[in-house]
Amino acid sequence: MNLVVSLGEADAVGKVQKWLGQFFEIEHPVPFVLNVAGPRESKAGGIQKRTRCFLV
Repeated sequence: MNLVVSLGEADAVGKVQKWLGQFFEIEHPVPFVLNVAGPRESKAGGIQKRTRCFLV
């Protein structure tokens, strides 16, 4: 299952929380790997820090 969200998108945090929640709604959570993709720091200065803050 994929989810594409922009950091500046309205209610981006809520969308991600809802999406992640589906993995924990069942009695036995499904293990998964979260792959985060986007522009490189060299092409979008500050994106690494913004993304880390968003995820934390």
